Amino acid sequence: MPQNDLLAGYRTAVGRLAGFSGDAGGQAAFGFLIIALAARASELEAFGTFAFTLALVGLQAPLGVFGLRALIYSRVAARRTGRHRLISIAFWSCLPLSCLLYLGSVFIILSLGQQDLALLYSFCGLKVLAAPAQIILADHEARYAIRDYVPLRIASISFASLAAVWLFMAGEGVEAMALVWGGESVLFALALWAATLKRVRMPRALWMRQRALFYKAAPLAIQTVFVVLYLRFDQIYVQLRFGQAELAIYAAAARIAEAGNLAFGIVVLMLTPYLIREAVDGSLSRRSFVALVAIAAATLFASFSALFFGAAVLRTIFGAPYQPGQTILAIYILSTAFVAYSSMASRIATSLGATGVSALTAAAGAAANIVLSIALGELMGPAGVAGATVLSYALVVALLVSYLKVRSKR
Repeated sequence: MPQNDLLAGYRTAVGRLAGFSGDAGGQAAFGFLIIALAARASELEAFGTFAFTLALVGLQAPLGVFGLRALIYSRVAARRTGRHRLISIAFWSCLPLSCLLYLGSVFIILSLGQQDLALLYSFCGLKVLAAPAQIILADHEARYAIRDYVPLRIASISFASLAAVWLFMAGEGVEAMALVWGGESVLFALALWAATLKRVRMPRALWMRQRALFYKAAPLAIQTVFVVLYLRFDQIYVQLRFGQAELAIYAAAARIAEAGNLAFGIVVLMLTPYLIREAVDGSLSRRSFVALVAIAAATLFASFSALFFGAAVLRTIFGAPYQPGQTILAIYILSTAFVAYSSMASRIATSLGATGVSALTAAAGAAANIVLSIALGELMGPAGVAGATVLSYALVVALLVSYLKVRSKR
């Protein structure tokens, strides 16, 4: 009997890992496909505008749920009683916020006379409009309800990928890729909402219940602002300081480097539970130590390889105009290890009850990224901005690890 329980637990763990990996991997592959096709279908400057739009949407999409995604996840994971009412309040509260953010952004961009940017944002920004679906998604993830959303994600990504390839073969440009990218988010959001329509209804006296919910979510919303700021400020700054062509090259290199986050993300998913238990015990096992060292070694090897083969990779995927991004690629790859380390350290700190630490470290990372990007960007150009991004990630890891070491000595 115990052996059967062990086998069942193993199958459950493998199934969950496969589901989470398929969800994350599908999104990463789809995003990479859209970026590659957009680069091939447009001039360097047009692709730079597209990359800037994606960075802008990347800043706004998490704000569309005001930190409620993390709140719902932690609340449902802790206890599931009353979750339908909580999710309904959060969903219907975020819906007008995301609509206001989307429509307001389109209006502001148009008022600035940026018609091309407004068109791209109206398509890419559909992801902001679909942000409330993250509330429902958080509930599924917290309950490990993989079958409730992963098949929908795979279907929407598959359909959108076929549409993107067809439009590319038909000679359509970057606007079509933007429409497909944003449209996939809306398609998935509608499918997810339709599947839970009976449970996610507008509750009575909605506005009376929002105050307490937003009060609890406010710290998480602030943390989200800082996190997305230090994750996306580099591309915003490259656009503003160096122009569209330089951003196009920078964004192409960054997209390849960020592919490493997917591989390390799976390692983080598997390793973090062990690290949490070891943090409670106050000791690090040899297995965990080897895994952490392997992440660093793999990152250094990939970065070193990019110095020699980066130009060929960029040329093959995006085209000859993107070859100058080789140095940026080699530098940016280094950030993938720090992203993995910070993710694990932040989860360990949260498991120990130090929820405010992650917010403080994210604020420090955002401030460092802004200051270093401006300083190193002036000295080294876009490559300096990439270096600033790596250093800001490293600072976040150093602060989190320092806190965990101090806490373990108490």
